[in-house]
Amino acid sequence: MDWSDEEIDAFLSQIGERIKSARRNRNLTQDQLWDISGVPQGSISRLERGQYDDIMLKTLIRLAKGLEVSLEELIFGSTEDEASSEILAAVAL
Repeated sequence: MDWSDEEIDAFLSQIGERIKSARRNRNLTQDQLWDISGVPQGSISRLERGQYDDIMLKTLIRLAKGLEVSLEELIFGSTEDEASSEILAAVAL
């Protein structure tokens, strides 16, 4: 599957939205998530706003652990929706 730059940006933006949503669902501030995960508040803020060049897997693992969600959920969201299923299938290839 060839991804355009726009598709990649949209996918990464969705990860930021999921980070923000999971953080709010746990009633955490960005500073509290920093304390829990070790990911600096500024990095969390940039991720949530979609302002980043690349996301390191190590950062996502730390955030998932701090937010008490699976890495898969943080990256792909609900695996029950069609778009996530297509992405999972493409990544598995």
